[in-house]
Amino acid sequence: MSADRVPLTRERIVQAALGLARQEGLAGVSMRKLAQELGVEAMSLYHHVPNKRALLVLMADRSLATLRPVDPATPWTERLTGLLQDIFHAGMENPAMISVLVAQELDAPDVNVSGRSAIEVIDSILEILADSGLSAQDQVHAYNSLISLVCGFVLGPALALTPAPPNESVREQRRLSGAAVETLPALAGVLDRLHTADAAADLRFSLDLYVGALDRLAASK
Repeated sequence: MSADRVPLTRERIVQAALGLARQEGLAGVSMRKLAQELGVEAMSLYHHVPNKRALLVLMADRSLATLRPVDPATPWTERLTGLLQDIFHAGMENPAMISVLVAQELDAPDVNVSGRSAIEVIDSILEILADSGLSAQDQVHAYNSLISLVCGFVLGPALALTPAPPNESVREQRRLSGAAVETLPALAGVLDRLHTADAAADLRFSLDLYVGALDRLAASK
């Protein structure tokens, strides 16, 4: 069946937008490109999705719905770390979700989401921080810092100055880099590890440090 004979629905639009985001990044998603992908006129999209902001919220909804429920019986530090790790993994699959959370898109009156909304996820994080015993101001500082931290780990590869070399040239790239920094002993000593960094492991390390510090701050009040 040709594209123009398949009914245009909100679900088709969102799925196509997610595909574009995976191929070209979030910046590559536009209503014009989306219309081309679906084989329709751009104006047809607006009968189902009122604007691009609404599209991002709907894209985020797909990943927000996959987040695991928070177990209130576990310590707040474990709840917070687990939820933020889940947000990271979902954001790696769908950067639109991170965009919505960072923008603190607390309300989208022209969009009816089918599952967990961004505002509910934000509330879940703040509820955990409230359980920590931190002051309201410290909760806000912690929330903004933690969301920025997760966002940085999701967007980090996209912000790299140069793309990662193909697999077959990784060894040669490391050798050349090592020669270039032979007069910089501290960098040379960890260069191989820098090339093989694991964003998920780095995030967990950072969260353990940050959430541990928040725990100590709360205990000192």
